[in-house]
Amino acid sequence: MTTPSEIAELTRLQAGAVSRRQLVEVGFAPGHLAEKVSSGAWQRLYPGVAVTHSGPVPWRTRTFGALLYAGPGAALSHRSAAFVWGLTVDAPRVLDIAVPWRRRVVHQPGLRIRRRRCMPPVLGPLAAVLPAEAVLDVWEELTTVDDRVALLATAARAHVTVTEISRASRGRGRLRGRSLLTDLLTETGAGVESPMEHRYVRDVARRHGLPPCRLQKRDVVDGRRIRSDGWYPEFAVAGRDGRAARASRWADGRRHVAGQRGAPRARRADPALPVVAHRR
Repeated sequence: MTTPSEIAELTRLQAGAVSRRQLVEVGFAPGHLAEKVSSGAWQRLYPGVAVTHSGPVPWRTRTFGALLYAGPGAALSHRSAAFVWGLTVDAPRVLDIAVPWRRRVVHQPGLRIRRRRCMPPVLGPLAAVLPAEAVLDVWEELTTVDDRVALLATAARAHVTVTEISRASRGRGRLRGRSLLTDLLTETGAGVESPMEHRYVRDVARRHGLPPCRLQKRDVVDGRRIRSDGWYPEFAVAGRDGRAARASRWADGRRHVAGQRGAPRARRADPALPVVAHRR
């Protein structure tokens, strides 16, 4: 006979969610879940799934319930997995649940069922596709270059490596924006960390034929740690922190400062990207 403490342990591991199948497997009658919901002691989350209390239902509990409803092998994907791995800030209202292709799951309010011919690897107690797979899922839904650059920058800060994303992309037969992804991963690997830095590399450095610079150079100026967005050791510095430029005796630019031998000043390519260059 199953004890209350055993049920409590089962639901604790699932943030309070439990399925009818699980209850039957540990010895309860098939109608036990429905009786608890009818009495008001428990709340129905999805067909055959309930939460074992009558209070507010947190996102994590609802997510465990969705995975139980979708069945064995189901996993969070897209923005839901991205949230679990710290790639997005806000918990999505609609849960993305990936299931094997042959499975048929009836859609429920607040769920988006995504059938996949090849289920990617899953990790964590709250089953979610690997971070690199979540990045690619979100990538395919974005439409602007800036949003995609921001996604890769966020992934880098969350320690999802370029190698991991590249490996995951090679495992997909079809991938929207594959060539752009390859280019941006190269930039990310070189140190680009924001859409503005991407535009600087694309619209200023490449367009004006500037030499390669060292991105995200860390230094100590006046006893304080700083980081330059771009560093040209032979010419000047490009960065958001003017102290680095002053320390090197170069002019202070609001955002980017770049130099090119033989060109005392570089023309602005965009009003949002002030560029000042100085020769040694």
